[in-house]
Amino acid sequence: MKLGSLLAGMPRSSAEHLRAFSGQGDSCSGPEPGSCGDAVSGLVLRLASAQALADCLERLKPWMRQVLKIVIRKFGSLPFEENGLEQAALEEGLSGAHVKSALLAMRRCGIVFALRKAWREELLVIPEEALPVWVSLLFPGALTEAADSMQERGESVGEAGCAAYDVLYLMHMADNGQLKTTRQGELAKPALRKLQEGLAVSGEEAGLCPEKQVLRMARSSGLLAERPAASGLQPSVAALVSWLSRSVADVQRELYGHWKQTGSDEAEAWQLIASACIEQAAPNRWYRLDLLFEWLRDCGMIKDIADNLQQDFVRSCLIPMQAFGWIRLLLLDGCLAFSIPFSLSGESGQAADGYDGFIVQSDLEIVVPPYPPLSLLWELLNWSELASRGQISVFRLTGNSVRRAAERGIAADSINRILQRHSLVPVEPAVTLAVKEWCGGREQGAECSAMFILAEKQATGDGEMGQDIAGRVPLEEARAPELACLPVPAAASAEAAAALWKDVPVAWWRTPARYHPSTEKELARKAIERKAMLGLTRGASVEERVVPLSLREAENGWRMEAMLGTGRISLQPGDWTQIRLVIPGMND
Repeated sequence: MKLGSLLAGMPRSSAEHLRAFSGQGDSCSGPEPGSCGDAVSGLVLRLASAQALADCLERLKPWMRQVLKIVIRKFGSLPFEENGLEQAALEEGLSGAHVKSALLAMRRCGIVFALRKAWREELLVIPEEALPVWVSLLFPGALTEAADSMQERGESVGEAGCAAYDVLYLMHMADNGQLKTTRQGELAKPALRKLQEGLAVSGEEAGLCPEKQVLRMARSSGLLAERPAASGLQPSVAALVSWLSRSVADVQRELYGHWKQTGSDEAEAWQLIASACIEQAAPNRWYRLDLLFEWLRDCGMIKDIADNLQQDFVRSCLIPMQAFGWIRLLLLDGCLAFSIPFSLSGESGQAADGYDGFIVQSDLEIVVPPYPPLSLLWELLNWSELASRGQISVFRLTGNSVRRAAERGIAADSINRILQRHSLVPVEPAVTLAVKEWCGGREQGAECSAMFILAEKQATGDGEMGQDIAGRVPLEEARAPELACLPVPAAASAEAAAALWKDVPVAWWRTPARYHPSTEKELARKAIERKAMLGLTRGASVEERVVPLSLREAENGWRMEAMLGTGRISLQPGDWTQIRLVIPGMND
């Protein structure tokens, strides 16, 4: 779950507490008492930064860090319940009282958030933006670079696509009124077939229905609006103009976040952790996948390295990521390696592959190398036909395509100016004359394409971006559903902690001692009731921490079943010389 959504659904006082705790200093400036308004974005960056999380980690006690490790290892960024965490912690020798105390501390500093699931039931979650940072802080050494020779001798696995260009083609269809929908809101079959033909990614590469994934990414980016009084979708012009003015790498990064969100609900914790490790990779460096899985096993994320685990991860995650251009895969001697072309962790910047321009041929074909600017690609789609998609795309100028552009108000001079400005070779006079002839001398009309206005403004350097265009209805800003995010608990004082144990004699937890077997039985029963640990001294050895599970009567008295570390033991009163309650925050 995104940190921004959690903070937006949090009471104002809790957000102000987190801001002060994380060193923001400024108070919340939200327009409504129950939200933080525009200040949320700044708090998101702060609470998800590596430095802020490292500072929080320093404030946690060792056993709190152990609880956090269990959360990351067992759940990742998936929602979990406190009972489930207590069970996982019990297997590692931690008591439920320690878990409860650790969760309170982590909620106060914004590591864990609580959501209301039902009446008096809560779901807990770690924000997904923070997961990669926690993995690197608590479980370092995930990525191991491959040898330099691997890239030279390796064989590429499939061809990398580009989700940004797939979404762009979808928006071109929407701009031409070709995204007809059914009453259920699904794409009509003719629109679905045309979209499938224009996408570079196939169903075999990106799993089931890649066209639906592309449509979902466009919707999540706020690029589509319903056509008034018609069953179809149209572009939100203001959002489209802003979107197309960004770099390919920034758009790819945003689309990756939308795509990952759709599959996170069905993913397991180790898959989310593996993806988080990949997001932390350095661009244009190769890493071995088998070593990543060995790290997952050594850290306890998976029990063993089975071939089916790796194959499922490659099929469900890495192959779609490559098909949409977020990763590259390489195979050498049965060893799979991966590389990312640009940072997926949030840093802004251009894609690694540069773009110098296209080639306009005398046969009216335009050969476009990889990673052209989105605004330029949009213009090509507006007044030429897409002949082929791939790493090298080919567009073809035809009479029909240029005449359609002229009918929408795009003048011949504008098309020729873009061709001459971006072509790496001189444009043949015959090409320029053909464009003028097909346009028929038509001047720019009152209504034109959104990106034609953007191209004109980029060429002249004037005008404001993102204004509405006559006849178009921009998409209203999507309203995220309000979450029942519970307030951050107030800091518990020593007196408040002692009040929870006021029915327990102080001597039971203050000083280790030996009591009558019946008193020790009552002490153990109280520990089981409060899910607390017991400190036992056996002989001259140091104190051992055990988690009592149950008491049962025996022929010679009573016995206690307990967890010692990760193992289960059975004890009776004569097995220890001293005993005490271990209460988090009071004597631990």
